[in-house]
This record gives sequence, structure tokens and C-alpha cells, in this order.
Amino acid sequence: MTNQRIKPVRAPEVAERLGLSLDQFYRRREALHAAGLPRPVLPVGKLAWDRATIEAWFGRHHPNAPPMREVANDTTAPVPSEMIALDEQRRFLAEHYAARARKAREPDAGE
Repeated sequence: MTNQRIKPVRAPEVAERLGLSLDQFYRRREALHAAGLPRPVLPVGKLAWDRATIEAWFGRHHPNAPPMREVANDTTAPVPSEMIALDEQRRFLAEHYAARARKAREPDAGE
């Protein structure tokens, strides 16, 4: 297996994907970094970004992307409006499990 080198992303490609001219990109670069654009891996000379990093950033923060509706790993699940009150739910579960426990204790009629 050969170790294929992936070319870094250069400033003209980032500018084009943002819909900016190269000049506009260079003028707005610090503001973009403040807004979350990753810093280039080559800060001197021709600017270059790691392709995987910049692709991930575009996937999350591209200005033309539709807004995200929900965060996939949100720790709090939304409560449906039709959900019954907590006390009613507890009462239902207690009755349900009590009935199952009674049924498990009853001897089978066939034995």
C-alpha cells in the first residue's frame, strides 16, 4: 500500500468556497478566524490548511449551509407536548409492574 499524500487546501480554494475574492478573503481572514475558521498549518508563505480540518469546518460552518435544526448529541431530549404528567406515568408503571409480579407469582392453572 502506498502512502498517498493529500494536498493541503490553499487560500484561493478557501476563498472560492466562501464566495469571496482572494483579496476579500485576505482582508477578512482575521475576522473569519475569530468566527471559528481554523488557523493555517503553514502560517508563513503560501497559506495552507489541513484538508480534513477545513472540510470539517465547512461541513459545520459554511455560510451557505442550511441552519442546523438540532444537535445530534444533545444531552436533553425534547419532551413531547402530549407526554402525560410524571405522577400519572409513575402510577401507570407501578400498576403495570405490580400486575406482572402478581401474575408471575400465580401458579399455572394447567399444572
